[in-house]
Amino acid sequence: MEDDPVGRALKAMEAPPRDWADLEQALSLGRFCPGSHRGVYLIEEAQIRPEGIVSHTPDPLPRFLLTGCPGDDETPEHEVFAVLISDTDRPLSDPLNDQVVELMGWHSESQRYAFYRLRFQSGSLVMLERFVESAPTQVHRLKWRSSENSVVVDTPEIHCGQCHHQMEPVLNELRQPWANWLSSEKARPLRDYDGITAEYIEISSRANALERVILAGVDRTLGDTSRPARVDWLLEESLEEALRPLFCPTTINVRSAGPSFPTEAIVDPVGLAAGVSVHLPSQFSPDVLVPVRGETDRQMERRLRQKGVVQPTTIEALRLVDYRHGTFSTVRCDLYPRLLERLHEHPTLLDDALRELLRDHLRERELHPALDLARALLDESAPLEEVAASRAIFRYHVDSILEGFDDVSQRELIEDLQATAVDHFGGPATVLPRFIDP
Repeated sequence: MEDDPVGRALKAMEAPPRDWADLEQALSLGRFCPGSHRGVYLIEEAQIRPEGIVSHTPDPLPRFLLTGCPGDDETPEHEVFAVLISDTDRPLSDPLNDQVVELMGWHSESQRYAFYRLRFQSGSLVMLERFVESAPTQVHRLKWRSSENSVVVDTPEIHCGQCHHQMEPVLNELRQPWANWLSSEKARPLRDYDGITAEYIEISSRANALERVILAGVDRTLGDTSRPARVDWLLEESLEEALRPLFCPTTINVRSAGPSFPTEAIVDPVGLAAGVSVHLPSQFSPDVLVPVRGETDRQMERRLRQKGVVQPTTIEALRLVDYRHGTFSTVRCDLYPRLLERLHEHPTLLDDALRELLRDHLRERELHPALDLARALLDESAPLEEVAASRAIFRYHVDSILEGFDDVSQRELIEDLQATAVDHFGGPATVLPRFIDP
């Protein structure tokens, strides 16, 4: 077994767990957490993922995320996660399937998360799988207390790596209002439940606290100042994966639109509107979920910049070449293989190669405030006054776009936001590896 909370718990057990309750107790999760806050969170969505494949359901069904026990100094909350999903073959009043459980535990040696799936049947463990990070269609099916592993190649499901591209924690919506979660915005579940589903609802906490836990897990995955960052390993072992977040998304998050919506729904906020929301009149309440760049991609980009691999002005110019598509951009994604090809044929400094690629790209593009600013940023000989003037013109252009929302009707606003969301999601399978419906 691996040196992570899940592997250690399994090692310590004298016999295989008979059911999820056995392993839950061994891990001290959920119902076996001390105190009033158990680290259990509920989301209700009209979808399930049997065998790792997402499928839609006619009714919203509960799914529970369990973290490590709050306040446990030995195993912090973000070092172990468990997911219990629903089953459409079970009664709607108690659909939770505790016979299949997905887990992830922080692996101290490799400095990343290990992903597991266990299946129980008739009071015994019938399947124990650990997923292979570098090959999302492979799993190790483990034998209890045996070093022999049988590797299953090209399984029909893509499994954990489909969403957890860097094998990090992922949460679709990290910010308020926590659509579909039991939270300050949603005080009660959609219906009354019984059985084990009701047990977990009874000890569920509001999801508002979950953002902090997930972000801590992302920080652990990508590295911090106390140890070599994962980006170091990627730059040495997989330059392609290290650079991809600059061009194409590896993860996404989802933001709710209403009563305000993120500027990311309209313009890429790099350098001008990060964290800014456009507030709508009080009578407006568009119910639209807008895709935005995933937290992992943002942090990967930040680490590359902090380590001096790419200049901040280079990153800003790259975002500006398609500033209306902050998430899915076919323009930027088309530049990605072109950069890899240049680096392969003519190894050189990454930043120099990227800046030259962007200059070549911009020579073929029209005059536009966003592109003019990108050109100024890439021109080392441009006076600071020229760059400042280009930035002011671009800001004025963005302000005119955002101010236009003050004069539209609710219907027009909703239609525009929905169209923007569809546009952002346009052709995601071509730009997002192993994309699934979020």
